[in-house]
Amino acid sequence: MNINHIIISGNLTRPPEMRSVGADKSVTKFTIANNTKYKNASGELVEKATFLECEAWNKTGEIAAQYLMQGSLVMCEGSLEQENWTDKESGQKRSKMKLKVEKLHLMPRGEKRDSVPVDTAADIAPIRPRAAVAGGADDSNPPFARSDLETA
Repeated sequence: MNINHIIISGNLTRPPEMRSVGADKSVTKFTIANNTKYKNASGELVEKATFLECEAWNKTGEIAAQYLMQGSLVMCEGSLEQENWTDKESGQKRSKMKLKVEKLHLMPRGEKRDSVPVDTAADIAPIRPRAAVAGGADDSNPPFARSDLETA
């Protein structure tokens, strides 16, 4: 059995770019940086960023283009796809991995922003954590946990 399901979160490195493909289709491309911290053999804290190009189609891409901007924190679910091409200048074969986004979760950033995660597999509706609706802040559950969400 083969499984190709990726869940990754990170910050957008640049604003999303949306373009039309045909009469009723669109694609939005963006790159996220996933930051990792670890201690090396000498005990020093090392920070490493992994960059992943993402591609979201139709409604998912429209939401990305509307709500995301450079620096936005986002969690993406989807599958990896390898893209192959021949470099025109050198004639060498090239390839890269990209994420075909199937679900997009908008994440909160800082204390002043309301969290509005969007699960594009479900109906698109504004979603807020119950604690935020009730006027209190509860950080015990992540904002993307389905049991902790209430539609506005």
